[in-house]
Amino acid sequence: MAFIDLPVGCVADYKGQLVPRAARSRSAFGTGGSNISRLGRHWQFEVRLHKMLQDDAIKWDSRLSNDTGDGHRWTIPQGNLISGPEGAPLVAGANQQGTTLNIDGAAPGLVIPEGAFVSTITNGRRYVQRMAAQVTVSGGGTAALTFTAPMRVIPGDNNVVEIKSPKVEGLIEDFDGLSVSVTLARYITDGATFIIRERG
Repeated sequence: MAFIDLPVGCVADYKGQLVPRAARSRSAFGTGGSNISRLGRHWQFEVRLHKMLQDDAIKWDSRLSNDTGDGHRWTIPQGNLISGPEGAPLVAGANQQGTTLNIDGAAPGLVIPEGAFVSTITNGRRYVQRMAAQVTVSGGGTAALTFTAPMRVIPGDNNVVEIKSPKVEGLIEDFDGLSVSVTLARYITDGATFIIRERG
């Protein structure tokens, strides 16, 4: 698949959301309720860019507006959430399903905190997950990652796992272009936003 890589940096903030939201059921008397977690839910990210130089703005505008590929690929900023090297983490074992993924090859002692995003590559396609609990990689480089939602596909043994720089591959929505200034200040206007949504 030919994805268009978005530039790194220039992100003021972003918000991740699982879509569609869990369905709700209530008793006939309205006294009880429960969540119905649908299989196949995927992530979307609403991203707000900060003020940037004209050269950067033109790159962002050009790539966000380009719809000639299969979609776009964006590196999810994690800041200093995960420190130290990640090693070479891989899926450890075939036929894993549900909300737990066993990995190996990670750097011993690596701490992957609750709320961090990770991505896996299965059959040439990336899938995003979010950590439901903190885990520390063992001395042998193994760990059991627990996610906030079931995995959408069954990863293969030795599939790549991205921890420090996870990426989302999907389609751009709600982008109206960047306002690029040609004045001496050479900055774009604050508040340019876009949404990138994983393909279902």
